Amino acid sequence: MQSSWPCPRCGVPVAPGVKFCASCGAPIIWALPSASPPKSTDSKAVLIVIVIVVLVILVPIVLSALLYIMVSGLIGGPDPGATAPSVVLSSQGCVPGTCTAVVNSASRPVGFAELAVTLLVNGTPVASDQGLGTLPISGPGYRLRFSDTNTGGVFDTGDQFLVEGVVPGGTYEIQLLWFDTDVFVPVAGVVLSP
Repeated sequence: MQSSWPCPRCGVPVAPGVKFCASCGAPIIWALPSASPPKSTDSKAVLIVIVIVVLVILVPIVLSALLYIMVSGLIGGPDPGATAPSVVLSSQGCVPGTCTAVVNSASRPVGFAELAVTLLVNGTPVASDQGLGTLPISGPGYRLRFSDTNTGGVFDTGDQFLVEGVVPGGTYEIQLLWFDTDVFVPVAGVVLSP
């Protein structure tokens, strides 16, 4: 602690506690010692809250983006420059109540969002432009299922369609459509006769 301070008017040293300068008579105002600000943990709390808020907002956004990228073949639709795939469907025959069609070949793997299927029963559409992701679908007396047999998450060679509830003498036709920007384009079809 300092033993004296200079007078603010004349500069002569003044002892602590003196109310007037002995040299010039100027009043001496002693300021209370400044207390250092308390060390606050508020800044740490604010930082923790900011980190939590960023994580709560940022983590779901990043995970959503990664999920979208991983399944974009399922929900993203066709690539703008993509061309219609070449697909060959064939009947694998019928057993009582069920007919099966298989994808004999596909020129490239195709995302489910790029394809739709129409089922005709005796020449009448009973399920039109149904996306592969919406299958199975059912109606009066039938059920159409799709099987991603190699579990690749895309439509490709080896996958199957099953029509259940078929009756002898009926005709069941599966038409495969590819979504080209804003219209469906037929790419394959097969007739199943139990």
